Amino acid sequence: MTDSLVHCILLVEDDEAFAQTLVEMLESWQPGQQVVPHVTSLEAAQAALQVPFRYDLLILDLSLPGTKEFLTLKTMLAMAPGVPIVVVTGGVAETEASSIAQGAVGFCQKWTLAKNFSGFLHLLRHGMARQAKINALLDDDEPSVT
Repeated sequence: MTDSLVHCILLVEDDEAFAQTLVEMLESWQPGQQVVPHVTSLEAAQAALQVPFRYDLLILDLSLPGTKEFLTLKTMLAMAPGVPIVVVTGGVAETEASSIAQGAVGFCQKWTLAKNFSGFLHLLRHGMARQAKINALLDDDEPSVT
């Protein structure tokens, strides 16, 4: 993440204690440079995505109540095209390859976050940079209206 910018990261996580810890970690990393709204359901995420500004990144728990893992990811990808999604879950490591194949830019197991927060931050930076390149390529491919 570029130090001079304020980033808005939407956290979609139903575990309140984990979410609070992650929000505090992200906000303390570069004080005043991260805005991290937190919602606990897919429906609340849909509402949050209706606001008139763009999120720089979504952090998504695949195991939200009443949802199915990869259907949740597919739904979020459709609701927020062009916004990178990093999957954070308590699930098994095999979920990583599936998450990336489905369109997530990164994956992290919850239990590893505290042990390797700097690696998680690198994952977030990489995800945003990768998506910015993809968005730029897509913008270049759009025909101009004259």
